[in-house]
Amino acid sequence: MADEPIKDAASAALGALGATGAAAAIGVFLKGLFTGSTGQEAEVRKALQEENRRLRLRAQHALAWQDLCLKARREAEKLGFTGTWPDDPEERDEE
Repeated sequence: MADEPIKDAASAALGALGATGAAAAIGVFLKGLFTGSTGQEAEVRKALQEENRRLRLRAQHALAWQDLCLKARREAEKLGFTGTWPDDPEERDEE
């Protein structure tokens, strides 16, 4: 049961990585068009690596937070909490 939220969080992180990575590549390409430089491969790779590191860190924090929430929920249920839990947040597409 806990596998499904983890898969959802991982797919959201990978989707964000792809979208922001593509935006970084387009930005570097447009910069090259305006400045007239043609050898931008190193710039593109560096920008994508930085974005990849940033998004990987955010994904790790999101997954850790989700894991803590699920553990807290299970512990509360073991202690006899019978209240209702709020719905999980809706995922949004960032296209």
